[in-house]
Amino acid sequence: MPIPVIESQTKNSVSSSDTLTALIPAGVVADDILIVVTGFRSSSGGITISMNEAGWNKVGQAGSQSPDAYVGVFWKRATGGDGNALITFSTSTINPACHMIRVSGCHSTEDPVNAFAFDEEGPNNPQSTSSVTTTEKKCLIIAGSSHDGADCLPVTYYSPYTLGDEQVSSTDTGVTWGWRELPQIAGSGQAVIATSGTDGASLFTIALKPDPIRALSDYISNVYQQGLWVPFIQNSPSGSPTANNKGGWARIGNQVTCYGYIDWTGYSESNETEIEFGGLPFTVAEILGLGDTFSLFGGVLNPHHGMQMNLIGASSAIHQMTVFPIELTRYFKLMSYLGTNDATQPDTRYFNRFKNFSSEFAFGFTLNYLTEDP
Repeated sequence: MPIPVIESQTKNSVSSSDTLTALIPAGVVADDILIVVTGFRSSSGGITISMNEAGWNKVGQAGSQSPDAYVGVFWKRATGGDGNALITFSTSTINPACHMIRVSGCHSTEDPVNAFAFDEEGPNNPQSTSSVTTTEKKCLIIAGSSHDGADCLPVTYYSPYTLGDEQVSSTDTGVTWGWRELPQIAGSGQAVIATSGTDGASLFTIALKPDPIRALSDYISNVYQQGLWVPFIQNSPSGSPTANNKGGWARIGNQVTCYGYIDWTGYSESNETEIEFGGLPFTVAEILGLGDTFSLFGGVLNPHHGMQMNLIGASSAIHQMTVFPIELTRYFKLMSYLGTNDATQPDTRYFNRFKNFSSEFAFGFTLNYLTEDP
């Protein structure tokens, strides 16, 4: 499942009005998510922001007479026949500005907002939004600000955020937004916004979750590809690998199967808990965890197959090994673990505890995963 994508956006502003039209972006199709960000300057408290048309959902708003700035955020799932949207305010003594952002690839059946936060800040430069913690991988983070004064614009969003756009209204209001991708479940981090002036602001952060449902063609197509690849050691391993490593791969649509073997000529006593390998032909987008196999050969043990392999060592400990691809990389890992029934070194995660390895051995493997590489 790919991260949602910002496709297009519009902006608008008006002077001294209790309504503002958010303009529909270009290219909107059914199931796109439309995001409206609006803001204004006001020294009054208790002002409410709402959308006039049905189908819009309020994420939240922030603002009061303290920062002299308000911000509101709304979302709607597009039908394909969408038009402009009217924003209404509970006062007309303001100069509001807004943006409408078209996003594709969000969750197609659930509320696309995975996490959000709103906050207010006094006269600071830079201003910082609150971080949100996602509960799903591959979220798109949109953050933004509404400033007490158009003199705060233009702004700069610090990395890893990128400025989306900004809009002023009269000399009163400056509304901005920026974005970043968040591949893993994690905190989004603050969007740090350097401003041209120093005034109060109301700020927001939202996380949009991806659509887990893919078309069948994403997984299976009529195009079958195959090729060769060479696994290599990414970190310092126990022992000395040879140059005899070999591998092959097959791909149908987005599903990749990689197979190969890695050969050792000697096995050291270093206390490695894991060995990382590189060379996978396509970037790992998602681990399938189905059909992965691992085999030892060349030693005194017979090959064992399966994603996890138990080995009975000379000390009668249960040794476990597992192999798996690493998401968002072209690497995979082999990890070892020594079971708790070893009387001399319980719970030791060392490769040198595999007492039945011969001085020369190799292992073979099969990995299955999804990729988003073309």
